[in-house]
Amino acid sequence: MSERRSANFSPLIDHLERTQEALSASAASALLMREGRIVWEWYRGRHAHDRAARPVDQASQFNIASGRKAYLAFAVAYALFAGYIRSIDDWVKDYIRDGEEASLEGISIRHLLTHSHGLKDVHGCILAAHKPGTHWHYNNIGVNLLVKTVERATGKTVADILRDEVFQPLGFRETGWRTERDAHLIFNVHEETSVLGPHDRCDGTQSNLFTSTREFAAWGQLHLTRGLFQGRQVLSAAWFDEMTRTQSPRSLPHGAPDQGYLWWVQGATNLPMSELGSQVPRGAFQVLGYTGCACLVIPAYQTVAVRMFNHSGHGTDPRFQYLAEIRQFGDVVTEILQG
Repeated sequence: MSERRSANFSPLIDHLERTQEALSASAASALLMREGRIVWEWYRGRHAHDRAARPVDQASQFNIASGRKAYLAFAVAYALFAGYIRSIDDWVKDYIRDGEEASLEGISIRHLLTHSHGLKDVHGCILAAHKPGTHWHYNNIGVNLLVKTVERATGKTVADILRDEVFQPLGFRETGWRTERDAHLIFNVHEETSVLGPHDRCDGTQSNLFTSTREFAAWGQLHLTRGLFQGRQVLSAAWFDEMTRTQSPRSLPHGAPDQGYLWWVQGATNLPMSELGSQVPRGAFQVLGYTGCACLVIPAYQTVAVRMFNHSGHGTDPRFQYLAEIRQFGDVVTEILQG
């Protein structure tokens, strides 16, 4: 276990330990970065429940699952500002022309980015369940269509865009889509640890994105500083403003969560369906993966908070409430910052 100024963070440690136990996760870590400095970090457990497994440390890389949406969001912003797409209000069918157009009628890139596309999967067939922009439902149908849209528009894979624009130029060596076993990778405890399961591609189309705790925090910090990295403006601030402000259609019913480019955004009113807690300040944004990994960015406090686990977010404790827990995480972090 590694900690900095841990005496100030006991409420957060207690929360993380309870969550790890509820999830039956073998591995856990957390980090808070404030004004560009790591003020606290914490590592607990091993890569697997086996006592001989590698202890979790700074080099450990977690599968962030749906946390990859924040990286896909970047690829969409790249496509927009590089001129490959005209607007996020473009129709998706203008970019995907392989017999899928019928189910995409009236769906824009904005709808995909904000889970307001209205599509559902029925026995492998993608069908319209609601008129686009009238209903919010979290699923991966829109994510998969976004990946395809980016590829068709740019001629590049999502992984290529991230590698060329971020990972290589900024020295992110512990982040990437993995298809081969490595001692630093932490697998989900309910999956076979000797292989990557069904993940056989590293082009960004699958949820096999791994990253270390520190690099996940650095990713959040890049968004907090709006493209400023080590004192240099390495990426356009406009990209990050676009990704992290509310982009949800106004036509959605009251109570639907505020979303940017797949990021959950804290708007003027805290909404019960949002994964951001009621104490988290307006303007904060967060991404969460089903393995329990989350990156919370709070501009009001110039803070990035990251936490990592390696088990499905539904856990093994029947009393565990996934949405309530992630909201509490943000509230505990906020209370520490306010104190």
